[in-house]
Amino acid sequence: MRDYEINLQTSLNDDEEKPDKSSKPVLGSDQTEAEIFREGSETEPAEKQSQESLPEEPPRAEPEYFTTEEPPRAEAEYSAEEEPVQAETAAFTAEEEPEQEYRKKDRSSTAGSAARGMISFFTILPVDAGKEDIDAMNQNFWLTPLLIGVLYGLLAAISFYVFQWFFGFNLGIFLTMALLIVMNRMLHLDGLMDTTDGLTVAGTQGDHLRALKDTNVGAGGFVAAIVVIIATLFAYMSFGWIWGAITVFFVGEVIAKTTQVAAAAFGEPGNGMAGDSVRNTNKDKFILSYLMSVVVCVIWAVLMTGLSIIVYDTSWIRFDTYFVVATGLAAVVAPLVGVVMANVANKNFGYVNGDVLGASNEIGRLAVLLMLILFMGLLFRI
Repeated sequence: MRDYEINLQTSLNDDEEKPDKSSKPVLGSDQTEAEIFREGSETEPAEKQSQESLPEEPPRAEPEYFTTEEPPRAEAEYSAEEEPVQAETAAFTAEEEPEQEYRKKDRSSTAGSAARGMISFFTILPVDAGKEDIDAMNQNFWLTPLLIGVLYGLLAAISFYVFQWFFGFNLGIFLTMALLIVMNRMLHLDGLMDTTDGLTVAGTQGDHLRALKDTNVGAGGFVAAIVVIIATLFAYMSFGWIWGAITVFFVGEVIAKTTQVAAAAFGEPGNGMAGDSVRNTNKDKFILSYLMSVVVCVIWAVLMTGLSIIVYDTSWIRFDTYFVVATGLAAVVAPLVGVVMANVANKNFGYVNGDVLGASNEIGRLAVLLMLILFMGLLFRI
């Protein structure tokens, strides 16, 4: 039995020299059991003669239970097996690359996609906007004054003209303001109330954040909303002529959105959806947005003043010049209000979120109306 084990161990390694066959039976040899017993009774020369006369057979493979490692395969076998896998992988990659490129193209910063996202988010209009449109809106938040501000400005101007024709000047202003509030689902007023609730609470930054995110409206938020609405209403009413009110309605909406862009440019981003808008809005984009907004507002003021002259069959007078100049100067408050709102939010909340942007919209509109009235009065006193 010991000889069996010795011969078995030496036969496992093909690199070692094979031992000479002997009369002792070897486990796993090519001979059958009957031949082993028959050969054991013969003499050694007969054994040699029988072995020489037998045809040489190829060595048999070792049993599976004796093999601990998989025998090495030729390199050609690996290549033959891997070629279909590599071909399949290449085909999969070739199919995926155009799709990724298509998605990147879809999600690129296009004005049309950004407009759909903004209309879907800032209005109650039933616009089918997908995730790529919301991403485009966040990437192009600096276009808000030109896309949403102009849209709301035109809506306010047309609505006021219709309302004042049916209900008179003052009630027409009130109904126009109500329409704008409903149009944006009271989104900005809600932001104003939440922001003022968060700011009026005493304590640490955590206390301010808890008040900001609280769904209940506190006294600070309620009072702030009432004051801003009433002050804005009286500011519109101070322009006692129809074309003046039409002009300031448009200017107020465009500059209000410019204030939002300023707050986003100077604010720290949070983790919400508005955080993407803040993160993608830098100071260079704000400057471009601000300059374009001022140009649009001045052009609108010139057009409305000229239309008023045509309707009333009058000539261009000093008042018209002062009104156009005051419109451009009033837009100065947009970056000022935006920077102040951003700094206050960064200090008390740690970031600028959607509520702060909404509050900036409402405060910015009121600020531009007050500055327009102030500059008009100063120009006439000079």
